[in-house]
Formats: sequence, C-alpha cells, structure tokens
Amino acid sequence: MSTHLDPETLSELLESLSDPEEAKRTMRRIQPLRGVRGVSLAEVNQIAIATWEETPPTLGVDDEGLSELFSAAWEDGLVAIGLLAAAGLSDPEGALDLAEEWATRTDDVETADVLGALVVGPACIALGKPLTSLACLHNSRAAARRIAVVAGLAYTPWTLSGPGTGPLRTKLGEKDLRFVETPDHRAIAAILGSVIRDEAPQLRKAVRRLLTEWHRYAPEEATEWVLRFPGGVPKMISEVVLPKPKRKPRRRR
Repeated sequence: MSTHLDPETLSELLESLSDPEEAKRTMRRIQPLRGVRGVSLAEVNQIAIATWEETPPTLGVDDEGLSELFSAAWEDGLVAIGLLAAAGLSDPEGALDLAEEWATRTDDVETADVLGALVVGPACIALGKPLTSLACLHNSRAAARRIAVVAGLAYTPWTLSGPGTGPLRTKLGEKDLRFVETPDHRAIAAILGSVIRDEAPQLRKAVRRLLTEWHRYAPEEATEWVLRFPGGVPKMISEVVLPKPKRKPRRRR
C-alpha cells in the first residue's frame, strides 16, 4: 500500500458519499467556485481522521497531493486543511507556506475560517510570525483577507471546533483544542488594527468575532483597546464590547 497521500482516491470516496439534497443545502449557504459534493460535515471529518490514521501526509513530500485535494471540491478542501493542520504541528513553516498559497484560491468564508483557525494561526504562533505580515492580508479577495483575521482566534483560549479538527484531535489526543491559555493582547490588537477600516462585510464579521472572543477572555484589555484606538472604532464593531446607551424614557404629554 502506498505510504503517500492519494488525493484521487480520497476525492472518489467523498463523491461516493455525495447527496444531492445535502449539496443543495450547502450551496444555499456558500457558493465556492470549486463546487460542492454534498457530503455531511460529520462524514468529512471522519474521512479526514481515517486518512490521518492510515496515511498521514508529510510536508515536503505530499504538498502536491494536498494541493490537488484542496482544489478538487469544497469538502475535499476541508479534508486537506484538516490534514495540513495536523502535519503542520511538526512543520509549521511548511504548513504556513502551503496555507498562504491556498489562500489565493479561497473564495468562501467557511474555508477561510477553517484555514485561518486551524493552520495559519497556530503556525504563526509556533514561528513567532506576526499576523500582519501574512501575504493573504493584502489579497484582493475578502475571503483571503479574512483568513488572517480568523487566525487571530488561535491567540485566544478559544476552543477549536468544526470541520477539519479531527486529525488535530487524533494527533494530540485532546478533545478540547486551544493553542494559548491567555490572550496575546499585542498580536490580537495588531491584526484588528490593520483591518479595522476594511469595509468588506466578510471582514467586518470576522473582526467582530475576534473582538468578541478577546473580550470574552480579557474584557478590560479589549474594551480599553476600543476606547483608545486612534480615530475611533466603527460602531458596528465597537458595539460588541461597549455597553449600549440606555434610552431616555419618553415624556408623557
């Protein structure tokens, strides 16, 4: 049996599990150019786990196979990201290089979120690389820029969840996955500050999410950052941490 990743066989397996109704539901939620097969996320995760257990990819050897799998379809991409996340624990630099290349082909928010949280964020932490130096942060696609913002979640004690986490849990033997015990205030503030004026809806939602998680674990620091940010923070972002002003009672005539 081959010891290398076989993307064609994996894609055929995913296709055999495809369901037209599941495909319709997925397409109503996202519309990636790669297309969707209609495979449940539970099955996607199980395939990723089984692949990691049987033929875990080695970065530098299986890069081409992983990239081929990522490009095949949306579900295939989630499996590829999950495998890359686990492999990246041993080679964060190789994982980050591949993730940055995949970012140029990412056009949906769910792929962006998984790639950012599972691969890019942890790799940057391991390498001591600032999120603000990521190439994807300057991509013309909002989904690609979103990767850098969502990567900031790895700098909070937020617990990883969702598709693609199976291989990481399997390798680490941990159910609850997080990469830091306390928020890295400097790193989070830097990435938020670099995109705070970006008005793309996909970016703003990611910024709100990261600020919300920062505030969850460090409310004083997150609030102070919002209040002190030069030029002010847009209301739709600042409102996730600042209390809403009380409405004055109407006077009865």
